[in-house]
Amino acid sequence: MKKFLLILSFLGVIVPQVALAQPTGTATTTNQPTYDGQGQALPKIDSPVKATSIEQLIVQVIQYLLSIIALAAIVMVIWAGVRLIFNSGNERKRAESKTMITWAIIGLVLALLSFSIVRIVQALLQP
Repeated sequence: MKKFLLILSFLGVIVPQVALAQPTGTATTTNQPTYDGQGQALPKIDSPVKATSIEQLIVQVIQYLLSIIALAAIVMVIWAGVRLIFNSGNERKRAESKTMITWAIIGLVLALLSFSIVRIVQALLQP
């Protein structure tokens, strides 16, 4: 179980970084380009952060974190299901797997409700 949590936390740190490192292909230049030290014009690259205010940035960060939580809950349901199948002869491990599924589903429901609450608050804060 410790190995699984270690791998899950590793993936939670690495996978988003890899996804953010993908090129967008939307480099644009303006009428007044920025120049480097040798007089070469540098292209203007759009920011990957689409927030125009601190409130929008906070909402985006919360939504990102809730997405990771929901993904972790789904992975835990799958993991507990696999444990339930492979430990069908051991009643204690079956009970642990069922408890794990229950708590993972509760976590998924809470993450989805939190996501909805963030959306409602975001809608209320926008003019």
